[in-house]
Amino acid sequence: MRVPDQIRNTVMFVRGEDDEEYRGTAFIVTVPGVNDNHFGFTVTARHVAEHLQGKNYLVRINKKDGTPVVMHGRADDPWWFHPTEKENVDAAVTLFAPAYMHLSQLEVEHIPIAMFADEKVIAAHNIGVGDEIFITGLFTKVQETTKNIPIIRTGTIAMMPGEKLPFGDALIDAYLIESRSIGGLRGSPVFVRETLSISIVDPQELPVPESGASAMLGSKHVQQLYGVAGRFYFLGSVIGHWDVPPGFTTTQGGC
Repeated sequence: MRVPDQIRNTVMFVRGEDDEEYRGTAFIVTVPGVNDNHFGFTVTARHVAEHLQGKNYLVRINKKDGTPVVMHGRADDPWWFHPTEKENVDAAVTLFAPAYMHLSQLEVEHIPIAMFADEKVIAAHNIGVGDEIFITGLFTKVQETTKNIPIIRTGTIAMMPGEKLPFGDALIDAYLIESRSIGGLRGSPVFVRETLSISIVDPQELPVPESGASAMLGSKHVQQLYGVAGRFYFLGSVIGHWDVPPGFTTTQGGC
């Protein structure tokens, strides 16, 4: 399934100023203000933010002319973590305010909170197990390029949150997705595409209306066809994966 460029262009690459290579991904979330303005926040994984905290750091983004630009984050930028479960929620947020004056020249897409798949959106659009997901991330094996080249990993929702899942030494609330992971995706945004259904009516089963009367369709004449792709929603960010046990082939194990 074709993934729009807007989805691919949401990701940025980050690293500490003294690091040798980019090892983390981040994305921008925008929140509306009260005066028709919007505030931008940089979101990444908690462990990435902890590595950057207190340091000058770099954010690499493509410009619209096809070349990359490196923007500078400051050591005194505040990072916010989950207020009550910091160790169990692998996410962190800071203001998107890098030292670069021409943001209109950047080829980066923000994720508005209206795009979030919260509980109401999930219920309204029947998002659930089997729906397609798309992860936009960093291909760590290829970094010496003239511009950012994000990759797209695809998969499906394998389990919706219900009970907490064991992850490391903690129990966490998380979506379980079926997708391959080759590293470099922690902190990457995950999008889900809703699956639409279409009502199919067998013309041979339709009643023939009398003259001047209208035909009514009973439920037995209607079937639902699933598999039609709908809109994208932001589902969350990648926090990690389970490794395939030693000795297992790729068809015997998954992550």
